[in-house]
Amino acid sequence: MSLRRKTLLSIAAVILVLGVGVYFTATDILMDSFSDLEMKNTINNLERAVNALKGNLEGLAGEVTDWAVWDDSYAFAQGEDPDYPAVNLLSNTFVNLRINLAIYLDREGEAFWCGQYDDSTGLQVPMPEALLALLVSPELRARLSKCDSALYGVVCSGRGPALLVAHPILTSEEQGPVAGWLLFGRFLDEAALRDLSQMIHLNLSFHRWNDQNASPDVADASLGMSRQYPRHFHTLDRDAIAGYALLDDLFGRPAFVLRVITPREIYSQGLAVIRYLVVALMAVVAILGLLILVILERGVLVRLAQLSGEVRRIGTSQDLSLRVPHQGKDELGSLAVEINRMLEALEKSGSELKRYSGELKQALEDLRLQEETLRSIFEATPDALSILDPEGKIVFANQAATAFSYTSNPVSAVGRSIFEFFPEREHGRLRQDLERLKRRGFLKNLEYRLPGLDGVDYILDLSASLMRDAADNPRFLVVGFRDVTESRLAQEALTRSEQRYRLLFERNLAGVFRTSMDGRILDCNDSMARMLGYPNRSRLIGVNSREFYDPSDMDLIQEELRRHGSMSHWEIRCHRRDGRPVWFLGSASLIIGEENEPLVVQGTMIDVTELKQTQRHEREMQLELMQQAKLASIGLLAAGVAHNLNVPLQALISHVELLKMTRPEPDTLDPVMEQAQRLREVIRNLLDRSRQEQDPTEQDLDLNRLLRQELDFLNADLTFKHLIEKRYEFDPDLPPLRGVYGDFSQSFMNLIKNAVDAMHGCPVRRLEVRTAREGNESILVEVNDTGCGIPPEHLPLLFEPFFTTKPGAEAARTGEPIGNGLGLPSVHQLLKKYGARFDIQSEVGKGTVFRILIPLQAVSRESSLEVSQDEWESVFGENAGEEVVTAG
Repeated sequence: MSLRRKTLLSIAAVILVLGVGVYFTATDILMDSFSDLEMKNTINNLERAVNALKGNLEGLAGEVTDWAVWDDSYAFAQGEDPDYPAVNLLSNTFVNLRINLAIYLDREGEAFWCGQYDDSTGLQVPMPEALLALLVSPELRARLSKCDSALYGVVCSGRGPALLVAHPILTSEEQGPVAGWLLFGRFLDEAALRDLSQMIHLNLSFHRWNDQNASPDVADASLGMSRQYPRHFHTLDRDAIAGYALLDDLFGRPAFVLRVITPREIYSQGLAVIRYLVVALMAVVAILGLLILVILERGVLVRLAQLSGEVRRIGTSQDLSLRVPHQGKDELGSLAVEINRMLEALEKSGSELKRYSGELKQALEDLRLQEETLRSIFEATPDALSILDPEGKIVFANQAATAFSYTSNPVSAVGRSIFEFFPEREHGRLRQDLERLKRRGFLKNLEYRLPGLDGVDYILDLSASLMRDAADNPRFLVVGFRDVTESRLAQEALTRSEQRYRLLFERNLAGVFRTSMDGRILDCNDSMARMLGYPNRSRLIGVNSREFYDPSDMDLIQEELRRHGSMSHWEIRCHRRDGRPVWFLGSASLIIGEENEPLVVQGTMIDVTELKQTQRHEREMQLELMQQAKLASIGLLAAGVAHNLNVPLQALISHVELLKMTRPEPDTLDPVMEQAQRLREVIRNLLDRSRQEQDPTEQDLDLNRLLRQELDFLNADLTFKHLIEKRYEFDPDLPPLRGVYGDFSQSFMNLIKNAVDAMHGCPVRRLEVRTAREGNESILVEVNDTGCGIPPEHLPLLFEPFFTTKPGAEAARTGEPIGNGLGLPSVHQLLKKYGARFDIQSEVGKGTVFRILIPLQAVSRESSLEVSQDEWESVFGENAGEEVVTAG
C-alpha cells in the first residue's frame, strides 16, 4: 500500500473515531449535567409548591389566632354574647378572611356553632358530613386538649382536601382558662388549586395517599414514599417530569400527595445542543483533514517520491561520485544533505580501505608482543592462575598453581579437571559457581577450603572472569586463587570475640549506652532505644541525650562523674520521644584517655516508671476511698437533715394555706407558698434519691425520670446551674428497664460530671442529654458536650483505670477540675453486666458525643409508659419530646 493511500485512510479513520468519540462523550458528560440541572429544577419547584402550601397554612393560622385571642370570642364561647354570630360571622367575613369553614368548640370539644361559606353561591351552607365526623372524633379532642398554640394541617372534607387550623379561645391578653377552640378551614378545590398554581407558576394537583383509583404515576409514587422518604420524582415522558411530596394531616399522619409537573425544557435543549455540537465538530474535523491531506501531498509526498527515485538511480549505477539534488531547509532537504554526506563518506572509505590493510598487519604484530607480555605477567604473579575450558578442564596454569595442584610442573596439570584438586564436599558448590560464572561473566571473593599435605586446610579466596568468542559463547574461564588462611583465621577469632561482647551488650534487658562528653549517643542496645520510644538502636545513635533530660539534671550528673568517676543507683526523670515522662534508675562510669582527659560515658539504666506509677496510684486510690466514704457520710447526713426539715416545712405550708383562706388579700402569700413548694420538691427529690441509692435490688427503672433527678441534683453546683447551657431531649415512649438504681444513677452522674469538667474554660459551654428507643431491642442514652475534645490516641485508653488527662489534687489550680481516672472505668464496669455497648465520637476543640446502647432483654412486661406519640409530635413530626434549658 502506498504512503499516499495510508495517509488518506488514516485521516478518514481519525475523523470517524473522533466523531463517534465526541458524540458518546458529549452524550455521557453533557446529558448527565443537563439531567442534574433538570432534577435540581424539579426539586426547587416541588419545594416551592410545598412552601407555598405551608405559607397558606401559616397565614390561616395568623387569622385564627387574631379571632381566637379576643375578648368577644371568649365571651361568646362562655355563652355571654348571643349576638356574636350575627355581628361578626357574616358572609363578608368569610370572603375577607378567604375561609370556607368556621367552627367553635366548647371546653368538652362539642361544636356549639358551625358555618360553611360556598364561594360559588356566596351563601352559608351546612357542614360536610366528613368534617362533622372529624369534629366528634375522640382523636381530635385528645389532640386539642394538648394544644396551647395554633394547630394546623390538611384534612379530608366532602369537597376534597382542606386546610384546617385550630387555636384555643383566650382573652385579648392571652389569659385563660381556655374557653374552647376556634377552627378555620379553607377548601383546596380545583379553583383554589388553580389560583395557587397561577400564583407560583406551577402545575399542581392533590391526591389521596395510597388511593387505589389514582393515576398510575401517583400510585407508584405513593408506594415509594413514607415518613422517612417524603419526596419522590418520576419522569412521565420526554416532555414532562413530576415531583411528589407527602403531606401530613392534622394528626401528623401521611394523608395526601402533592404532585408538581414540570416541562422537560432543559432535557430537550440538551439534546439539541449535543446534535449541533457533533455536527459542527465533524464539519471542522473534515475540513482540517482535507487541508492536512493537501499540505502533505504538496509538501511531503511528492518530494519524498522524487528523493526515492534519485537514490534508486545512484544505487543502480554504483557510482559513489553522484549526488542527489536537494531543495528547502526542512527535514526532507536535511535528509538529502545527509544522503550526500553518506555517499561522500563511502567514497572516502574506499580509498582508506587499502591503507587500513597495511595497518592491520602491524596491529597483528603488536598483538603478538602484547600476548608475550601478558604471558610473562601471568607467570610472574604470586596468585595461582588457571585457564579452564567451559567443561572445567585446565588449559593453562602458572607456576604458583602447583602449590594447590600437588604437581611440580604446571604442564602436568594441563588436561586435568579442576574438580580433581577439590574434595568431594566442594564439588557441588564449585559446579554451581562455574555455571554462575558463565551467566554473569565474573565472580569475586568466593571462599573455598582445600586440604593440605600437612593435614591443615588451606583457605582460598577465588575470583574468576569469563572470556567469550566472536559468537558470544563461553570460550575460556580464567580462575585465580589466593591463600588467605592466616588472615582469615585471625579475622574469625576477632569476630567470635566481638560476637560474644555484642550478644552481652544487645541482649541485656537493661538499657546500655555510651555517650560522648557533650551528650551525643555513640552506641546503645535495643532495650535503651525502646525505653526512650525508638523502634531500634540505629534510630537513637547520634541523638544528643540532653533531649531526654532536664538540663540542670544533666549538668549535675556530669559534675558528679568528673568528681568521682562513677555514679550508681541514681534516679532521674526523663521524657520519651513522644513526650511521655519516664523514670530511670541508672549507673554510669567515666572512661579516661591516655592524657587523663575524659573520653566517653558508659552505663546502664532500668525503667522504674511502672513502679513509680503504682506508688502514685496507691496514694490516689487511698484518697478516692476516703473521698467516697466522706461523700457517703455526707449523703446520709443530708438525707437525715432533709427528713427532719420535711415535718416543719409541711407545717409551714399548712399555716400559709390557712392564712390564704383567712386574709383579705391572699395573693400576697403566693410567693411564700411557691418557694415552700419548691423547697418541698427539693427535699422529696433528695430523700427519694437517697432511698433508691441504698436499695441493691433490681427494679423497673424509668431512665427519663432517673436522668432528670440526677440533673436536678447537679443544680446544687452553681457553675452547672448558671454557666452551662443545657438541652434535654427525652423520648416519651421509652420503656422501663430492669436493673439496680445505683448502677445507672452512678454511671449517668459520672458521665455528666465528666462532660461538665471537659467544658472548663471553654468559650461555649453547652450540655445535651438525649434518650431514644433504638427499634425494639435497645435504649440509647447520649451525652453531648462542647468541651476540649479527646485526641484520637487517647480514645482506646478511656476505660483503662487511672488513665486521666486531668491534674491531681496537688497540681490543680483553683477551680480547675481534678481526676484520678476511675470515672469512665466505673461506668464501663457498672453497665457491662447489662450488655451495654459504648460509642464515643470526639473532635479536639469541638466536643465529645458519648452514646450508651442498652439492650432491652430485661424490660418489664408488666408496666409501660403509655404516652401517645401524637401527643409529643407537631403536625410535621419534628422536635418531638424536646426540652431546652438555657444558661442561668
